Amino acid sequence: MSAFMARLEHVADVFTAEAAALLEGLKLARDTGCHYLVVRSDNITVVDTLRLNEGHSMVAAPVFDECRSYLEHFGIFTIEHCIGESIFVAHELARWGRVNNPARWVDAPPDFIVNLLADDVSIL
Repeated sequence: MSAFMARLEHVADVFTAEAAALLEGLKLARDTGCHYLVVRSDNITVVDTLRLNEGHSMVAAPVFDECRSYLEHFGIFTIEHCIGESIFVAHELARWGRVNNPARWVDAPPDFIVNLLADDVSIL
């Protein structure tokens, strides 16, 4: 388990922000040696853009194209739409990243989300 948090400056729209966050997640997955990947997003437009190879006229198109090129390097991957509550921990990390310095962790989660992760795992 790992995460990367940072502020995104000068993002054109929500789709560009979502695509940029996804791209950072894909880079982290690659860097940590993942081969099987499940990409989950509560933004159906982002999910459909990747699943259906759409969005080429969007402002975020270049970022989505880079995401697609990263996805090709994983052995197996799935892209899923989920409701917002199921990625609560990701939203908390994003909220934290807006006001704190960029951070990256692998294996040892930051203290402020340990209880959230435990709750998330127990729900499954």
